[in-house]
Amino acid sequence: MRITPDVNQSDNIGEVRAEGAQISGVSPVQGGEATPGSINASSGSGDADVEWPISPFGQRYKEDVLHRVSKQLKWGSAKAGLDEVLCNDGRPAIFMLVGEVEHAAFYDEYDKPEKFVRISIKPMYHSDLMVAHNMLRNCCHNVKTRPNFSLGVIEAARKQTRKTRNMRGTEAYKFKHAYDASNGYGPKSTMTTISPSDIGYRDLVLIECKMVRFRVDHESGKATYYMKDWASWRCRFDIVSVCRLRVGEDEVDSADSDDENVPVV
Repeated sequence: MRITPDVNQSDNIGEVRAEGAQISGVSPVQGGEATPGSINASSGSGDADVEWPISPFGQRYKEDVLHRVSKQLKWGSAKAGLDEVLCNDGRPAIFMLVGEVEHAAFYDEYDKPEKFVRISIKPMYHSDLMVAHNMLRNCCHNVKTRPNFSLGVIEAARKQTRKTRNMRGTEAYKFKHAYDASNGYGPKSTMTTISPSDIGYRDLVLIECKMVRFRVDHESGKATYYMKDWASWRCRFDIVSVCRLRVGEDEVDSADSDDENVPVV
């Protein structure tokens, strides 16, 4: 996966994009400030200590051969308001997740926008699942409880709230960054905007997202909202856009349940 300035695929000029259709690769984080991408690509005995990207066939590849995550990735500056975002040269890095939708929650049961939207996918390659989860684990800092993830899926989310006019609280607002990419993925101006409610089970999607961190309690690993410094944190994929590449089949085959042939008594 190569990090390059985003000047072709998105209308958000100035961001940095991870080229390619899937996540691939993460470097280890060894204590202190988490700096994903700071991999030691030297040859020799030191290679045995490096956690290289996982291959579906158990191969071990070197980061400089695969052009994986840029060595320049680090958390942005507080002055620029990007201290919670993983950046490359001071600009947010964009990762692409490709897979079939397992679950999506953009609206509640009353068709009202959710305050925190989520989408989970089953990636096209098992190695992508492993690497994505490793990225989220390795980017944590100073937390006793390691994160647990839903089996077989990658989840991305986004806080979807804004202040009310009277400034006494917050309200949810509609997620407007869903696109139809069935005729090809490209700049946002070339794709039709769709409602996030049109994204359904087993649709094939490409999720553009950022890696963000959030403050947590050191002991429990639960999110905290009163801390100001970055003493302990966990990470998640933050949704930028969801591009639907193909609509899922109306009828989805499923494996027979072990209970189907059990007689009712």
